[in-house]
Amino acid sequence: MDKKLLERNTIYEVITGSTAYGLATKESDVDKKAIVILPSKNMMTLSKEWETETYTQPDIEYHSVNLPN
Repeated sequence: MDKKLLERNTIYEVITGSTAYGLATKESDVDKKAIVILPSKNMMTLSKEWETETYTQPDIEYHSVNLPN
C-alpha cells in the first residue's frame, strides 16, 4: 500500500507506547497508530483484504475501516 495514500486518508492518529504513558526516555522513539478510510476504488481488488500496514522510522501502524455501502 502506498504510504502517501494512507497518510492522505487518515481520519484519526494517536501516539501510543511509552510516550503516551509519560515514560519515554531520551532514547525512546514515538509510536503511533492511525485509522484509515480508503477510497472505494482502492478497496475493490481481488487481492487479500487490507487490514493493517506497519511502517518504521517513524513507527506507525495504519488500520483500515470498512464502511458499509
